[in-house]
Parts: sequence; structure tokens; C-alpha cells
Amino acid sequence: MLIGLLRPESDVACLADALLAPLAAPLLAHRNQECGAERVKAALDVLVDGL
Repeated sequence: MLIGLLRPESDVACLADALLAPLAAPLLAHRNQECGAERVKAALDVLVDGL
């Protein structure tokens, strides 16, 4: 994934789902159930910090 090339230290799967969340909110809900809120929050923090 391109995200992994830009931010190799990030959680690429959660970050990709966070990027797609406005288009498919169930992805973010699924990731939250699967991985937990802290992991999703960390991905969203990366987005806010300026991917």
C-alpha cells in the first residue's frame, strides 16, 4: 500500500480504513470492534497530524 510507503511505522490497515470511513462508515465500525478503540484512535491521530 502507498500508505505503508509514506508512513511505514503506522498501522496501515487501520489508517486505510480511517481514510475510507467517510465513504463506508461500517469499515471503521468493524475495525473498532476488531482492533479496539485505542488502535483506531491512533490511526485517526496520524491522519490529523497530517498524513
